[in-house]
Amino acid sequence: MSSLNKNQIFQIKDSQVEKVDVPEWGEGAYVYIRQMSAGARDRFETAALRSRLNDDPSKADTKGLRSLMVMLTVCDEHGVLLFDHRKDGAELEKKSATALDRIVQRAQDFNGMSPQSVEQEVKN
Repeated sequence: MSSLNKNQIFQIKDSQVEKVDVPEWGEGAYVYIRQMSAGARDRFETAALRSRLNDDPSKADTKGLRSLMVMLTVCDEHGVLLFDHRKDGAELEKKSATALDRIVQRAQDFNGMSPQSVEQEVKN
């Protein structure tokens, strides 16, 4: 295989999509999630780091992290994100934590971001 040039790299569609069942939202209910772009992952990791900057886990401010992960990964079947992270956070925060946790856990696994890897980023 030959070396790729910049234009070839930019043309590659490299974000995969996966279906996630969400039974809390009704029988047969599901959403799609996608792999995060580099920018989306940076945005999430920055928010996660900021939530714990005081080095005291009991004072961590994780408000909005769950909904941010959902906004950065939930998409249609073609990978187009459904939520606007600037507008939809407050409404998502009103949804069932159990339902969002199901999506977040799968999104973290799908994006190689287990809770342990996020903790490692915080330590570094």
